[in-house]
Amino acid sequence: MTDRGPSGESPASASPQSGAGTEATEVSGAGSERSDHGRVVPLIRGLQTSGSTGWERESDNPADPQDVAPPAPIAHDRDGGHGHAAGAGGWGQGDLPGEGLHAKVVTVSDGVIAGTRQDASGAALVGALTDAGFTVDDQRVIADGTDNVAAVLIELSDGFSGVIVSTGGTGFAPRDQTPEGTKRVIEREAPGLAEAMRLVSPLGRLSRGVVGIRGQAVICNTPGSPKGCVEQLNAIIDVLPHAIRLLADAPTAH
Repeated sequence: MTDRGPSGESPASASPQSGAGTEATEVSGAGSERSDHGRVVPLIRGLQTSGSTGWERESDNPADPQDVAPPAPIAHDRDGGHGHAAGAGGWGQGDLPGEGLHAKVVTVSDGVIAGTRQDASGAALVGALTDAGFTVDDQRVIADGTDNVAAVLIELSDGFSGVIVSTGGTGFAPRDQTPEGTKRVIEREAPGLAEAMRLVSPLGRLSRGVVGIRGQAVICNTPGSPKGCVEQLNAIIDVLPHAIRLLADAPTAH
């Protein structure tokens, strides 16, 4: 992934083949593996976030401590107003929006595939989804590129009911092609969700991420930093369960 910050600078220490990709924490233990450039790398659960952050940019500078911890989800009142973030992970007891639902996470990053970056963004998304009550069934790391993104999204969405969240490849650099790969496979777009995600930060205007539907799966693109990806996911996580249940033709409150 080659996402860049508003300044347009690339990280000085990035290798030529890495681009500026998603930050991540490497997985250890049985089931983790690394592959050649361009291949999908399945990962196990239980990641720990670490490293620096930045919106649509991999920074090699030490992180500001306030950027490392993802923001807690904001609870919504029934009338649409914003309430307090409550409980562990920001959700109160019995108020987990994703309880009983399933999710999958994809990190799109040349750097992680090349071994020059750690996958902190994927770990942050797994943590945010789990805190909201979702069961994360699968996590992958793939190289940047339209074909790679399209192929993994087809594989993950076939026969799946839930949300698939990608991180990385939504910026302006040449290898930032996650939206193009996503548009290739989705059947319908969900522009309202993508617009809400961009509104969480002024720098959201630099994100080209899309949200769409394939079968019974909602596919969401998020930026390539731990802070940015969780901020954008939290902007829509309260309404995702309703969307997923509608796609599955399950009973809803409306």
